[in-house]
Amino acid sequence: MSKLGLQLFSPSDPPEYRRMRLIFLAVYGIAVGAVIFPWPKVWGIYPIILGLPFLMVWMVLAVVTIFLGLFFLFRSEQKGE
Repeated sequence: MSKLGLQLFSPSDPPEYRRMRLIFLAVYGIAVGAVIFPWPKVWGIYPIILGLPFLMVWMVLAVVTIFLGLFFLFRSEQKGE
């Protein structure tokens, strides 16, 4: 009998592995959402930070967050075959 649906983890995965992946998924989802839905533009604010428009700073922070999340996810992988 086959199971239907999305299976994120195998039953043999340790809890630390699951926790790290779920935290990554949450941070990644928030950062991607920040890129797709630029909330500062909705608010109608246009401040300048370090000579850049706030929306550009918002996007750069989101991309840096995605990069750091992927970097730490890569570093957390076990060295294996």
